[in-house]
Amino acid sequence: MGFTVSFQTWVFLGSIAVGALLGVVYDLFRISRIALPLPAVFILLEDFCFFLFCAVITFGYMMNTLEGQVRMFIVVGELIGFVLYYLTVGSLVMKLAQVIFGFLYGILRRLYRIFLRPVVLLVRKAVRYFQKQLSKAKAACKKQGRNAKFRLKRQQVLLYNLIKKKPGTPSASPQKTKGKERSKMKRPRRTRKSLLMRICVFGFAGYLAVTLIHLQVEIAQRQKELEEIKQQCEEQRIENKELERVLMLGSDEKYIERIAREKLGFAYPDERVLIDVSGS
Repeated sequence: MGFTVSFQTWVFLGSIAVGALLGVVYDLFRISRIALPLPAVFILLEDFCFFLFCAVITFGYMMNTLEGQVRMFIVVGELIGFVLYYLTVGSLVMKLAQVIFGFLYGILRRLYRIFLRPVVLLVRKAVRYFQKQLSKAKAACKKQGRNAKFRLKRQQVLLYNLIKKKPGTPSASPQKTKGKERSKMKRPRRTRKSLLMRICVFGFAGYLAVTLIHLQVEIAQRQKELEEIKQQCEEQRIENKELERVLMLGSDEKYIERIAREKLGFAYPDERVLIDVSGS
């Protein structure tokens, strides 16, 4: 089925409008990121969902306007509409959203400082006090436990303020070490390979887009074949009706005579056939 140039022009303008609407949808994602910051993984998932949404919208627009035929000017029009919206209205919308959310965050900070911060500080001091008391109680319990396990030992010899003890016996008052210093090697933070993940996501989205375009091409081919088959069936149906009419009127001499004159060019022997060559 062919389309006129004017119709394709209107379809191209409509694709620009569709691209602008897709820009509006993408601004909703960006505004949600301003309101609630997300990790890079969730941002990639949002971008992937947005690309799938764009593919579905493009496919539906092609099905409604061009009966599933793939035309690159539709994709180009959507890109033009998206870029125009992103550089004009989209930038203004994002600046306005940043101002609004900044104002709201400022109000929330002031309310937090006035009403909630004193309560939080009081709760923290109470928790620290109870932790300190609990640690003191634990230390006292441990000390009492050590004293309860104390038993009388054999008297040792005191000589020049030196304690002589038998080999193998533990020291009476071992020095308490402050603890072993452990060198904690800080593990380097794993840098998120967001670039590689983006490439993978975009590659998968491109594969889906190519598959979608291939399916659209096959749909267009099948529709064209279906139209040809319908046309052949219509021609065959008309021919069958003509044959049925011939069979039904086969005994009519006037009909046979008319067919012989018009289609076969027959005439009676004593009849003169005049042909108008002027074409009027």
